[in-house]
Amino acid sequence: MDKSILRRKFDKEISKARSIIYDECDMIKTGYKLIDERYGGFRKGELILISSDGGIGIRTFAFDTLIYNAINNKIPVLYISFYKKPFAVILDIIYHICIEGIDPLTCEIENSEYEEILQCFRESPVYIHHQNIPNMDEILKLFDDLEQEPQLIIIDKIGHSDMNEKEYIEILDALNKIAEMKNVNVLVLSEIQESTRMVDYSIMMYNEDFYEEDSYLRDVYNVNIEIEDHNCGNIVCGSLEYFKTTKHFIDCL
Repeated sequence: MDKSILRRKFDKEISKARSIIYDECDMIKTGYKLIDERYGGFRKGELILISSDGGIGIRTFAFDTLIYNAINNKIPVLYISFYKKPFAVILDIIYHICIEGIDPLTCEIENSEYEEILQCFRESPVYIHHQNIPNMDEILKLFDDLEQEPQLIIIDKIGHSDMNEKEYIEILDALNKIAEMKNVNVLVLSEIQESTRMVDYSIMMYNEDFYEEDSYLRDVYNVNIEIEDHNCGNIVCGSLEYFKTTKHFIDCL
């Protein structure tokens, strides 16, 4: 039998086994078939590290996961940005939701559509917080201050060229403890493309032709995605199409 067929059967059985072991309510979905169908989503209490070169779409991936959970599944989400103020993040999220409803010349959104978005977030809040540096004590304090305790935390983002490995590992270790202590998923965006033993999953996104001379002329990229499960050593590979102009993925699996 063809090895690829055996591999698909194996992945399917693993997915079924996980869904039996963990109740559906213990799983956080992403909205992407590559993850949700293979793994059933991510179990609460897990730390997920997602990294890529700049411009390939990790923030798009994060927004898709946020919107899927807050709007579709009515799950409170905490979005922590170290780079943008809350108002700027809100505008990014709104733009991401209703890209087709925005006037391309003025970037204005119809009032009816805007109200519909606000109503969705009233039903399940998205808390947006800004920090200048990753402060773990402040993140924990947020849980006491928020009206509804978040079930998903998105960290945007850690890791930069002048951050040493020790600092990077210490931050991931602290985030791992928060995930376990509060029984939430923590999705971390990172500029550093390496995985460590502290995370449950590493998601690497890359495009082999991204840095070719004429790549800036393209609107559509084929983004390769490699997911490594550090709990069992399983690695799953797939791809998505990324539209640069509208900043969205098409799940082509």
